[in-house]
Amino acid sequence: EELLFRGWLQGTLVRELEPFGMGGIAFAIFLASLMFGIVHPLSRGYVVVATILGIILGITAYWSQNIFMAIIGHTVYD
Repeated sequence: EELLFRGWLQGTLVRELEPFGMGGIAFAIFLASLMFGIVHPLSRGYVVVATILGIILGITAYWSQNIFMAIIGHTVYD
């Protein structure tokens, strides 16, 4: 999941929205995280929890420039 959502999707969105500054980067992380949440439809509440987790993992991957940090975080959560 991290390779798909943080690696490919978030990476693509960040590259496309980076010209808009930090707001674009934040929006890219949010969109990728929302998609991550939507594909975890155990309940409406869990979609929100998964989206928040996605935001945390997305920020971690972006700031560290290391997807393995997000992979480790996801593994610890699971």
